[in-house]
Amino acid sequence: MRFMVRSFILCLSFLLFATGATAAPADSRGVYWTEFDRVRSANLNGSNPQTLTSAILTSPVALTLEPASAKLYWVDATSREISRSNLDGSDIEFVFKPAPLPGGGGLRDVQLDVAAGQLYIVDIGYNRIQRADLDGSNVVTLVRTPGGNTARLALDLPAGKMYWTNHGEFGSGQGIFRANLDGTGVEELPIPGLAEPWGIALDTAAGKVYWTDSGSGTINRANLDGSGAETLLSGLSAPWELELDLANGRIFWADILANKIQSANLDGSGLTDLVDTGLVDPSGVAYDAQQDVLYFSDGDGSRIYQVKPDGSDLAVLIDAGVSSPFQVAVDPLREKVYWSEASGNIWRSDLDGSAAEILFGGLGAVTDVEVDPLRGYLYWGGVGGIYRARLDGSGQRLLTPGFDVFGIGLDNANGKIYWTETSPNRAVVKRANLNGSNQEELYSEVGFSAFAGDIAVDGRGGRIYFSNILGILSADLDGQNVSTLVPGLQAPIGVDLDLRRGKVYWAESGRGRIARANLDGSNVTPVVLLAPFTIGLDVQPLP
Repeated sequence: MRFMVRSFILCLSFLLFATGATAAPADSRGVYWTEFDRVRSANLNGSNPQTLTSAILTSPVALTLEPASAKLYWVDATSREISRSNLDGSDIEFVFKPAPLPGGGGLRDVQLDVAAGQLYIVDIGYNRIQRADLDGSNVVTLVRTPGGNTARLALDLPAGKMYWTNHGEFGSGQGIFRANLDGTGVEELPIPGLAEPWGIALDTAAGKVYWTDSGSGTINRANLDGSGAETLLSGLSAPWELELDLANGRIFWADILANKIQSANLDGSGLTDLVDTGLVDPSGVAYDAQQDVLYFSDGDGSRIYQVKPDGSDLAVLIDAGVSSPFQVAVDPLREKVYWSEASGNIWRSDLDGSAAEILFGGLGAVTDVEVDPLRGYLYWGGVGGIYRARLDGSGQRLLTPGFDVFGIGLDNANGKIYWTETSPNRAVVKRANLNGSNQEELYSEVGFSAFAGDIAVDGRGGRIYFSNILGILSADLDGQNVSTLVPGLQAPIGVDLDLRRGKVYWAESGRGRIARANLDGSNVTPVVLLAPFTIGLDVQPLP
């Protein structure tokens, strides 16, 4: 289940909600969904999309500084964006994002040529190194890097050169390369014995290139032409990003397995742990020589920190806010939005995204979340089963044990809760009473591609609707008379219903869209086109 949650965080959840007995205006907000790092809403026909609340960052993996204008740039691996802020973390703004990729991949590093006003970008999704203006405009592809294994980039502006590492894959393709800044003259440096080169930094005055090798657990250097290679430090866990403080003769790096920020002298002596507690996945490192401050990112911790080079004055510069929202549900009576995070939190806010707060934290992997407004209960699923609590957060308990619960659907008309579970080579649909008693298995799939996504229930109509890896299925409430309503889809994860209009909606991961059809599967229509990897769906009709 943990793998499944991590795989779908770049995704979307969806919801249509009822506003009560009063007729709603034509432009009422009817669709709520989570997308990558934010919660959004739109009208029922998909028009007028708005962002209600969003993460500041989700997986920052590379940092670089622009001292002249006191700006910090970073790459976010999850949202596939480049953003920047002031050095105190204020005035965050989006800079650059490539076109979405159905197969994944994205940005990995960014470096600056301040004098020329340009960014150099490593894009592993399209296997290339690009250049753009500092505002993200005038993008030019400089070098194609087959394999998508380029890790980090360093610039030698006086010599008109750029250097980069390829970390390789399955024991091949490793290398350190350089080219002219316009992308011509690509050459591989003759450095033997590379396992998984990653971070790279230059001391151009001394004619040296430094790099980390996370595969061999070493930090190394050589002449700029690749000759004279030597190992400075060995026995490290997985050194990743690398930065030099040449004025004071120091190296800084992030170790993603040891979860540390470390330093040493340029000759490898004086190994020191600067930050060794509280980190999850430290990666990007940038040093501000003018202020003598070290910045680093914690990818899975979704934070950017600053610290003095001696390890003192550690502070969180930018925190995540909402991180990897997974599924969303609306309580129209109390005008609240609830959403789950893959990191194990359940949030709620007002319908406009204000007053956001964590209702439950530290729950482990949380998938679906559902609201019973009339009874005042919140249900959620994840590893271990289905849980229930009151909407004020009290009375939390395990309702029914289960293995890797993915989707939940409530049938208040008949006092039932339905859910899906997916385990290796088997997927099932189950139901129980709302108090967790009388658990039944209704449907199952077996095989390598077995998967059951979200589920929705038409209690009065006597049908359930759920997704598998290729389509939208329907069955009687007892699991009999299963039929495929909409075949030929690409990983439809979320499903829900607008019974007033006789519609079934789904969020289709492979095509990056929300679509709908009649309850018999006819008249398939796209509603909202989004980035790839969409997940959940939860629909209640507007009156």
